[in-house]
Parts: sequence; structure tokens; C-alpha cells
Amino acid sequence: MVSACLVLALTVPGSVVSGTVFCEQPGKTVEVRVFAGSPAPWGLTPQGLPLATTQTPCGTPFRLDVPASSPWRVEVHAPGHTAAAFHLTEAGELPPVWLPKGLLRRVEVAGSWQGSLRLWGYLAEPRPWGRWQPAIPAGQLPRHGKLEFYAPKGARVVLWGQDESGAFARWELVGERESVRFAPTRATVRVVDALGKPVPGASVVAERAPSGAEAVSDAQGMARVPVGSGQWQLVAWKEGVGLGTARWPAQEPVSLQLQPSKEVSLVPAYPYPGLKVVPRPWLSYLHGKARAGANRIPLLGEGLHLAFWAPGFAYQQTDVEGDVDSVGIRLLPEGRLQVKVVDPAGKPQAGVPVFVDEPERWSLWSPGYTTPSLLARGVTDSLGTLEVAAEPGTVTVRVAAPPWAEAREEVEVPPGQRVTKTITLTPGARCRLQVTDPHGRPLAGVTAQVTRRGQGTVWYSGQPRPVIAEGSSDRDGMMVLEPLLPGPVEITLVKAGFVKRTVNVELPPEGKDLGAVVMEPGASLQGRVVDEKGEGIASAKVYVSADSDVPFGESTETDEAGFFQFPDLPRSGVVFLRAEKQNRVSSRPLKVELPSPPVELVVPGGRVIVGRVVRATDGKPIAAARVYATEVLTRVVGGFSGMSVRSLGPGVETDNDGIFRLEVGDSPSIELHVRAKGFRETSRQVRMEPGEKPRPLLIQLEEGLVLAGRVIEPSGRPAVGVAVRLETERQQARGLAVGSRIKVWSSVTDGEGRFRVADLPPGRYEVMAQTPEGWRAREVAEAGREDLELELEPTGTLTVTVKDKSGAPVAGASVEGWANSGQSWKQITDALGEVRLGQASPGTHSLRITHPNFAPAWLRFDVKAGEESRREVTLEAGGVVEGVVKGLSASELSRCSVSVGVSSATPLPDGSFRITNAPLGKQRVEARVGWTGRFRNAQVEVKPDAPAWVELDFALGFTLTGQVHKQGKPLSGLMVAASREGEGVADSTDSQGQFRLRGLEAGLWKLSVADASGQVLLRQELELTADRHLELALPSGALAGSVVAAESREPVAEATVIVHQKGGFLRQETTGDDGRFGFSDLPDGDFTITAQAPGYGSASKEVHISAGQAPEVVLALPKEAVLELFVQELGGSVGERVWVRLSDASGLTRQLAVPLNRRGRGVISGLPPGRYGLVVDGLGHAGLVVTTPGQAQVVLQEGGSLILSAPAQRNLKVRVLFPEGLPVPLGWQANEAGEVEVKAGQQRSLLLPAGRYQLLTDSGASIWVDIPAGGAPVTVELP
Repeated sequence: MVSACLVLALTVPGSVVSGTVFCEQPGKTVEVRVFAGSPAPWGLTPQGLPLATTQTPCGTPFRLDVPASSPWRVEVHAPGHTAAAFHLTEAGELPPVWLPKGLLRRVEVAGSWQGSLRLWGYLAEPRPWGRWQPAIPAGQLPRHGKLEFYAPKGARVVLWGQDESGAFARWELVGERESVRFAPTRATVRVVDALGKPVPGASVVAERAPSGAEAVSDAQGMARVPVGSGQWQLVAWKEGVGLGTARWPAQEPVSLQLQPSKEVSLVPAYPYPGLKVVPRPWLSYLHGKARAGANRIPLLGEGLHLAFWAPGFAYQQTDVEGDVDSVGIRLLPEGRLQVKVVDPAGKPQAGVPVFVDEPERWSLWSPGYTTPSLLARGVTDSLGTLEVAAEPGTVTVRVAAPPWAEAREEVEVPPGQRVTKTITLTPGARCRLQVTDPHGRPLAGVTAQVTRRGQGTVWYSGQPRPVIAEGSSDRDGMMVLEPLLPGPVEITLVKAGFVKRTVNVELPPEGKDLGAVVMEPGASLQGRVVDEKGEGIASAKVYVSADSDVPFGESTETDEAGFFQFPDLPRSGVVFLRAEKQNRVSSRPLKVELPSPPVELVVPGGRVIVGRVVRATDGKPIAAARVYATEVLTRVVGGFSGMSVRSLGPGVETDNDGIFRLEVGDSPSIELHVRAKGFRETSRQVRMEPGEKPRPLLIQLEEGLVLAGRVIEPSGRPAVGVAVRLETERQQARGLAVGSRIKVWSSVTDGEGRFRVADLPPGRYEVMAQTPEGWRAREVAEAGREDLELELEPTGTLTVTVKDKSGAPVAGASVEGWANSGQSWKQITDALGEVRLGQASPGTHSLRITHPNFAPAWLRFDVKAGEESRREVTLEAGGVVEGVVKGLSASELSRCSVSVGVSSATPLPDGSFRITNAPLGKQRVEARVGWTGRFRNAQVEVKPDAPAWVELDFALGFTLTGQVHKQGKPLSGLMVAASREGEGVADSTDSQGQFRLRGLEAGLWKLSVADASGQVLLRQELELTADRHLELALPSGALAGSVVAAESREPVAEATVIVHQKGGFLRQETTGDDGRFGFSDLPDGDFTITAQAPGYGSASKEVHISAGQAPEVVLALPKEAVLELFVQELGGSVGERVWVRLSDASGLTRQLAVPLNRRGRGVISGLPPGRYGLVVDGLGHAGLVVTTPGQAQVVLQEGGSLILSAPAQRNLKVRVLFPEGLPVPLGWQANEAGEVEVKAGQQRSLLLPAGRYQLLTDSGASIWVDIPAGGAPVTVELP
């Protein structure tokens, strides 16, 4: 514990800097240095030699005379400790800081440079103002030499170097000893004006380059500007001429054409003394324009990124588009947080370091991620208290003072308010273990790191979260880890030559002796990364993972010949390898059975898509359009689906002729995205067969629409600096495509409270405005409207009290909230069992309350503007579920999670687990292994008086092996999945096309084969009664056609065409400009093909493929029909939106969120004329039958539940119908065919709106049932 008391820092204006620095290790001497700082705060760049230095004992105030000019970089460091730096812009208070111990890091710097080489750096992306940053002390190297500094173990370090000519380099370091080379690069540029004439005297710089890296163009407009490795944005500027930008690397000389640049006004919503403004890209010229007091700043091209800060306010950022005249600035006041630290007896603890993990960035919509700080904000005084400024939002307070265990509490800090938090320290527990090899021999030198289980590693700008304890084994293999907070912890053991071992421990307060923990000897996996010609690829990134769907685990880089090696892998089992080149072209995951001979990963050179972007009205080429590509990976296993989007690089820009060349990987299907100023963004799906050369594309862009208006405060004054967001949804049919896609646009109101969002496609948008104070407004409007007015509503106050059944308050309960306005939050109840949200947005809030000793509870209610809402929640006693997971390897067990509802646990090394807050009654217990799709489940009866026991054995069942091939050639990298309701197992094919699915129970399984983009290539059903081997030959059938408008017969571009078989989603394509589509690799059989497009209804046809061939298909889309809903919520209120499920007579189901205006009106488009069954969910529920086009009045009321009980002899499938005979759209409660499956001797519970329904079973039974509103569940015994 630090013995020094906190002394507040003082600063004498203009000449003196003073403060206090604390150290983790007492008795150290702190060196304080003050440098001239760069006007641009990015990187906390020091300038030249120190202006002033001093030394002082740790914990003793320092005082230092400095020149009056600012800004300054204040730097503090002590032997054996991580250094810190502060960007000080003017006279003001310098806060205290606490330095943690660090490991010695050595960096050998080679190369050549002019004069001396100035080195500096940081351990996290720096925040420009108001906080200390972990840093590398600035140093000078006259020639090749070594830099030494201290940093936390495993921390990612960003190191900068710059010589006296301005040339610079940037390195990212992770090792304790590294070698780097200073090999700076200069880009040759030519600066011209709008007429192409050379511009002398223009300033040229690479964005985010350190100060001093600018170049000035000569009489011919030529300049040599320093750049770093990788991609950089070059910026050129000359007052009176304009600004130009270009990307580098590019063909030299890079042309920078200056265009006239308008200036915009900076309009603060309120006075902010000491306001700082930093534009990006950064030019020293702009520093004067952006100083406090200046009210205009030039726009850099079409846009500008601005950062704002003022003392006492939260740091804020915004993007400014080129079509505004002023920029509104609205800052959120910081809060004050007083922390008091006491021991279990309530005695204050002095000298305890206090960490405050703040939201990384305060967004106008929600706080950013709360990330851990490496530096404590100070230490407690003699009264055990420390008061600091804190970002508004949810912060995490951490205190660490051995022998006490680390304690942490989440605190909600309201803007501009003071919050007090008392943290009681807990005696630390001890974990003792002995590490041995499989023969029982002790292992010395094993390192251990302990984290809290369930949290894992949290990244802070690339930094691993500090572990709560670490240690190493002695010569007898013994180690003691302390102090640890009792509860679930994860211990990671590492030793060269052995497989990394992860041990999950449930640590009791008295500590635990784990006994012997065995580490298995590791084996190396070697290989080579080559291109399509078989030549080695140097510096390729290679990843190894235990999951095929998450191939980015541990990584290494290839040497100059393309060879790589992974040491200490398991000696048996399966791993997946993947290689990347330049972060955009990658190999397919390669499945490797260990042990394995050297492997070869082929990284394709990537295919090039060539195209032209033109204006749709007249074919005029569009220059500077941004073109980029993404790959969508979709997986469906056991009824669970997942989708991830992978970027295929930063993209390219079109030239003056609108032409682009974009290199993509070997994915068979990519999504091409095109953006251009003044036009609607468009996306195009491009599907390519292996080895196929992409055809040239002609992409037509439509001019975008504008939606503009004004935001008004509750007082009637214009709302300046308010965030405005627009959302639209593109609904797709559930069961046919992947959910719905939401597109977001944003803006910020100007000095008159006006906003303008351009480049919109036609349609209806939710327009939402929100201030940092939490005031909100919302309207629904059509694109093209420019007179929209949003009136802000003040926030309400929300207080929730959590009690047990006896009425006693429950402290330490987690309360998570989600509002239909988009607000989300999380707090922990205090000693009175209360949480309070001072800025609750008006609308419906959904709460989830959890506590380790109680079953979870849910609560939904409305919050009104300007009013306080109080709710009380009574937690029911939870039960205990204990059990064991069997049949998994140690690696699989470490990635296994066991859950009961929302409660979960990780099995211990012996497979045992314990869940303490399970809901009472019949519950389903599920164990799932990572992302592989392997899981086991069982039903248990959870009782309050005794633990329920369950065994989940992955070793039981049969094994299905096989090979996938096409025309005799084995296919690798395909996903083979066996699924049935609630269960699924998946595997990827290896280089021989082989797969293995283990642990399959007897019965009927659905087998599917899908490619990397999720396209299903083959489906079949099989009855499994024993181990089986399959030969799966992929089909080669083809299906092609066109989509046209029903009335005009004109081709419909960008229509979504879906092929499905037996009611299940199979393939999806998008038509081109000619309305054409095509599918390949389809099996013989009957298919349904459906097309839909915005502004049209859908059309479907039945198609038969025989001998791989099918007739040409023409799908004519009818004119769009519209259904209007007028929705009234429970109690007569009107909600913001409702969730609607609808089905037609065939049972085809769609799901979509429908926004409502203030009258409760919502619109559903894209429906063909006909009758539909609807289920509408808000606070209440409604079920009804409607006809389109048309209108429907919807009154929501409390719903009910239906329990279906199947006989012991057979499984049943049940369809639920409205009295009119249309299927009730049950969504997730039903299978793909809209049926409810009830297993023999079991029950299924359905949530239904109140009303009368008909039940039809596959055994031929017909049952009518009435569901009362809010009544007891209705149970039906199925015959």
C-alpha cells in the first residue's frame, strides 16, 4: 500500500507547473520533464529538449518553473515504473497520477537518420486533453542504439521516431526485446490548382504525421513529404487557393489538386470557457484557425473531423459534412466522483490507488465501451477518500491494495453531478497448486496469469486487461497466487515446450489447494504460405484456432521464404489454419489433424473486379466514388444462425472516368458497395465461380434525396450541436433470407438548430434527435422533406428498488435496461437495493435483474418526460443446478459453457459445474462448445431445497464421417452440419474433403453442406442408427431467369431472388441492371423461386430441375400493396414501434419492426394483395387477420400462454390457426414449416395473444382453445 497522502496539484498561471506523482513501489524518485508540445495533441509529441526538469520523491509535491508559452508535454517517470505524459495547453490544474510497475522493455533501433533521432511513444491511443496517458519517455539517439523503458506485461506499445529532417517512422511493439529499423519514406507529390497549374508554397503533410513532417511545394509545385509505412492520407493546403487530398501509396508523383474550401462558423450551444478545437486532417495552419476564440474554420474538402474539449466538460467528436455553414458545439459536463475505501470494519484506508475506467468516448447516443485504465487517478487520503472528475455514464471503479483482493464497482455518473461511492475491501483468498508433466515430474518456471472468469481479456486500444494476479512455479512446481477475490477465476499456465493450460476455479473465501495440475508436452506445427504459383510469401499473417468459424486465434508471421511454425500445440486433435496477405486476401481455413506433417497454405493473388460508376440519368462518369467489398459469412446449425461480415480491404476510388479496379479474395460471393457524394449508396452482389474472371461492371448511381429540418429545445430555442440519426429498415422474409437490415445516417445540428442529411434513397425514415443531456425527439418522415421539426422532450427519472420475498433490500443485484429509444444502461443496486437513472429517455424500458442468489427477473414499463418513475421488483429464490460435462478434451472443456436460461457457468477442469441462480421448475440445461455447434441438453426439475443434478455426455452417440467432392474432386473448407430441433453438430472439410461429426444420437437428422459465404450446396435427411460413412457428391444443376415489372415488363434491377426447397432457405442472388439472375450447383428436384424488390410485391414460381437443367424462369412483380396499422398500446398509450409477424395462407412468415408515429400509425409495404395473419407485439400483444391493401385497428392487451403436452408414445407436430383458417405466425417458437414440435412425453409452452385458436396435429386431431388475456396458462393434452 502506498504510504504517501494525496496532495492536490497546483499550477501558477503562465510560469509554474506543480503536482504530485505516486508510485506502486514506495521509495522511488520521480523525474518530471516538461517539453514544448506540438500544437496537434495526437501522439503527445514532444518538441526538442526538455524546457525544465526536476526530481522529487514519490508522493511528494513537485514545483517546476516553465516558459509561459504553451502547449507543453509534461512527462513523469520513475525507475521500474510505467511512465505517463500529460498534454497541457494552458495554465490550469494538473491532476495527480499513480504510476504502476512495469517490465523492462528494450528496443534496438537500426538504420540511418539526419542528426539525432527523437523517440517517443504511448501505450494506448491518447486522448488529447484532461487525462494522464501511459507513455514512453522521450529520448534522443545520435546513432544506432538502444531504447529502454518500462511497460506493463503484454502491453502493445506505439513507438514514434523522427529525425531532424522531419522524416518519421511508426512501430507497434509487443515483445520485451525487439529490433526495429528506421527506414523513412518520402512521397513525391505535385500540387496544382483547379486549372492544373503548379502551386508553389503549399503546405503538404501526411494526416496524423508528427509535427515537423510538413513539406512546402517548390516553384513547379513539387514536394517530397515524409510518410510512414502503410496507407496515409496526404493533405495539401494554401490559403487563398484551397485544399487537396490524395491517398498514398499511389503512382508518383501523386497529384494534389487544390480546390476552393469554404469556411464554417463554430457555434457553441452555451459558453464553454477554455474551449479547445482540433481538426483532422491536421495542418499547423489550421491551429490558429481552431484556437479558442476563433469562430470560423476552413472545411477540408468535403468534410472535416473535429474534436472539442473544455475544462470541466467531456471530450466530444463530430464529423462535419461539406454542405453546412456552421457547426454546433454541445458539450456534456463532467461529473465528480468521490471514492471512499474502507476495510471490512469500516476503517478508512489511506494510500490506496484508485482506478477509474471511463467510457472510451461519450457518444451522443450512448456511452462508448468502458475500458480499463493502466494509470490510477490518484491515491486515497487520510480519510480514505479520493475525488476526481469522471466522464458521464457508467464507470468502473477499481481499487487494488494487497493483501486485500482487488475490488471493483460500477457507478453511474450523471453529467454535472457529484456521486459518492464507498468500496469495502475484502481479504484476499489464496490459490495453491503444483504444476507437473504427465509423469508427475514437477515443472519449474511455469508462468500463471489470473483473470476473473467470464470476463476474459478486455482490449483497450490493443491493450490486454491487467490480470488480477500472476506468479510462477518454483523448482518443485509449486506456486501460490494471491490475493484473489473469492468467486470464479481463470488461471492460464504457460511454459515453453508445453501446451498452454487454462484452469477454471470456483475459489471459496478460505482459498483452495488445486493439487497437481498437469501440463501436456506440446508439439510444433510447421508449414509454408505460398501463392498460386507455389512461391513463398514473406510476412504473411498465419492464424491457428480450435474453431473453424473463428480462425483468428494465436498468430505468427512467415519468414522471407514463407515458412512459419507454431510451437506448443496439442499433440493430437484438430486445429484450423488461415493465412492473410495485406489484411485483405486470405486463404480458406485449413483443417489439420494433429500430429501433422508440414502443411501448405495457398493465398490466392486475388481476383480483380473492374467497373465504371456513372450517373443513372445520363451515364456521366462519377469520379472519386468510393468502392469497397465485404464478404458475408452465414452459419445455420441446429436451428441457430449466425452472420458475420468481413471487410476485404479499405477499397479504392474511381478515377476521372469513373473507372475502378478492386482486388478481392477468392470468396465465391462478395458484396460490392459504392458511395459518392450527392448519390445514394448502392450495393451489388457479385458471385464468381472458382477460376472465373469477373466481368466488367457498370454501376449506375441515382441522385440522393435530402431530409432536413430543425430541432428545438423544450424552452423553444434552437437546439445547437444535437445529434440527429436516421434509420430505415429493409425487411426480408424470415425463413427465406437473413432477418432485416438497418441502415443508419447521422448529422449534427448547426448554429441555428438545423440539420440536413443528404444522399438518401426514397422511403420513410425514423428521424431521432438526442442531446448529451438525454433530451430526445422522434418523428417519421419521407425522404425529400426539408421542413421537419423535432421538439425535444426532457428526460425522466427512473428508480428501481430490488427486494427479496421478505421485503428486505437486495444489494449487489445487476439491473440492465434497454429502452425502445435505443438507450441502454447497467447499474448495481446499493445497500438499499436501489438503482437510479437520472437521464431516462421517455418511452418503454425493459429491465433484467440478476443476482447470484436469486432467479432472474424481468420488468417492462413506461417512463414519461420530466417525471419520476419508481418500480419495485421482488426476486424469487433461485435454485441450484449441479452436474458434470463428459466426453470433452481439456481444450474443448475450457471453451464450454453451461447455461440454464440467462444463467451460465464454465465447467471446472474435472467437468463439474454449479449454477446458483437457476429459475425454479422444469428447466433446460445446455452445454455448448465454443462456435463449433456441438452441444448437449437435458431437462431438470429445479427445486428450492436441493440442487438438481445433470450429466451432459458428449461422448455418447454415433459418429458420422464422410467426404465431400464434386465431379470426383475433394472439396476443402466447406461446412458440414447435422441439425434437428435444438441440436446440431458441425465440422469443416479438410484438404481431402473429409469431415467427422461426433456424438449424434439415434434418430432423424438434417444434413447440410454450405460454402464459406453460407450458401447451402446440398441438403439431405438421414436416419442414424449406427456409425456411418457418407460420400457426398455436390450437384451441378443450373437455374436462370429474369425479374420484370408485371405491368411494363421492364427488367427490375437489384431484386432479391431466393430459391428454397421444402420450405427452407437455400440460395439468394441479386439481379443485375438487366434483371437477370442465375443459380448453379443445384440438385435435381422441385424448388420454389421467389423475387422481391423495393416498391414491388413479391412473385413466386415452382420450378423442376431434371438432369441438371430447368426451363427459363420469368418472375413478374406486381405493384406494391400497403397495409396501414393503427396501434393502441396497453392503457391507451402509443408506443414508438411494434414488432410484427405476418404469414400468408402458405405459412410463409415475415418479421419486421414497424415504426409508429405519434398517432400510432405504422406502414407495411411490399405485400402482394391478399389475406394475412398478424401477431403484433409491443407492451401488449394482438393477433388478427388482415387484408392488403387496407387498414387495421390494433388494440394491444396482455397475452397468455398455451402449454402443449404430448403423449408418451410419439412426437407430435402442431399447427396453430386463426379461426379464419390462416396460420398464426409463431416466429422462433415454430420450425421452418410453421409447426410446433412437441417431443414424446414432454411439454412445449407457447406465448400467444389472447383469442381463440384452432390446433391441428399431424395425427389428424383438431382442437379449439381460448387463450385469456393475462390469465393462467392453458394446458392441452394432445391425443
